[in-house]
Amino acid sequence: MSATFSKVIRLIGKALSARVEDGDLILEMLSSKHIFEEIDALDDHYTIRVYSGGIEIYGREDLASTSQIVLHVQRVQSAQHFIANSLDALISYQGGVYLSRPPGDWYLIREKYRKGDASGGSPQVDGYLRLPYLLEFMREAFDFSAHEGVVERMIILGGHRFDLPIAMNAPSLELCPSRELIESVRDDVLSRPQRKAKERLFKKAVEAQLSDVAENNRFTVFLHHFDRIVRSYEASRDNFISEFEFDKLKERFESRRHEFILKIDGICGDLLTKVLAVPIAQALVVGQYKADGPVILNVALLLGSLIFTIIGAFFVANQIHSLSELRKTVVAERNEVELKHPDLHRRISDTYSAVLSRAKWYGRIIPWSVAVLLIISFGMSVMAFGKYPPGNSIELEPPSALQK
Repeated sequence: MSATFSKVIRLIGKALSARVEDGDLILEMLSSKHIFEEIDALDDHYTIRVYSGGIEIYGREDLASTSQIVLHVQRVQSAQHFIANSLDALISYQGGVYLSRPPGDWYLIREKYRKGDASGGSPQVDGYLRLPYLLEFMREAFDFSAHEGVVERMIILGGHRFDLPIAMNAPSLELCPSRELIESVRDDVLSRPQRKAKERLFKKAVEAQLSDVAENNRFTVFLHHFDRIVRSYEASRDNFISEFEFDKLKERFESRRHEFILKIDGICGDLLTKVLAVPIAQALVVGQYKADGPVILNVALLLGSLIFTIIGAFFVANQIHSLSELRKTVVAERNEVELKHPDLHRRISDTYSAVLSRAKWYGRIIPWSVAVLLIISFGMSVMAFGKYPPGNSIELEPPSALQK
């Protein structure tokens, strides 16, 4: 059928005039043998009536004696193949049935354009060719679409129902946005992440722009202000993403902050719990010194005190290192956020400062306090050992007794 439709279009190109009336294609043509052959080729698919001087003729001998004929080609308008006088006639057919869903193949007599031709017949035709891409995007982005008679309506549901009927005239099709812009907006609105939120923001931008416009004029205004609607959507999207990222980042760092504080408290608590046992142990050492015991006992006790102090020092150093590494982790995370999200970083910088301050002072005061405590306790052990020198534990006989 497409090949036959192409033959009809070629026949239109040879006509002196062509028009569509009441669904029939009317062609005024010069009579020739070649024209009769083309008419015969179409008889199997179209009903063709031939007139000359207002009188319908049938026989080939009558056709041969006429210099000019008028052809009436019937059934040239269908959902599969459609011939219209103009673009306006095409989109207004039966109230606009082909505005939102064009026929399979179509030809415009005035614009001399067939669907699929490389160059458009006019800026309005080019706009009509872009329209299906825009409507496809709208069907996906809006809540749903429905038909009222033949007119398709894009519908937004929120606090109330907002209808955007696809109704317009041919000149307004020139306003249809470029396919590049349509695809760019479509890829943005319908892509992850946050697709639902972006769809909602786009619909709000549309409704805000068209809420005061009469319903039948909304689609024309939608095309005219499409750039403005997109800019409004992009501003809302950027603000939403910023707030979303901030909330997400803040929530993440609040969790991390809690984790950091628990780690700091855990390190310091473990340090205090274990090292506070040192003075108790040292006190026990001091209590075990014997003035009259073996020399080796006091020396062993002092040596044990020293080893215990060294182990405590190693433990303190390890905890200081752990706090230092933890602080480096916080600083690295803060720098990463500052680099990637400078605006968001300024809003949560105080939170980072609080954690860093806690790690800084805990990392200095507690370990050094414990270190001083270790030194003092070991010093006490040494002082106690001095009161019981090894020589006092051995009783030597006086020289006189040896001489006897």
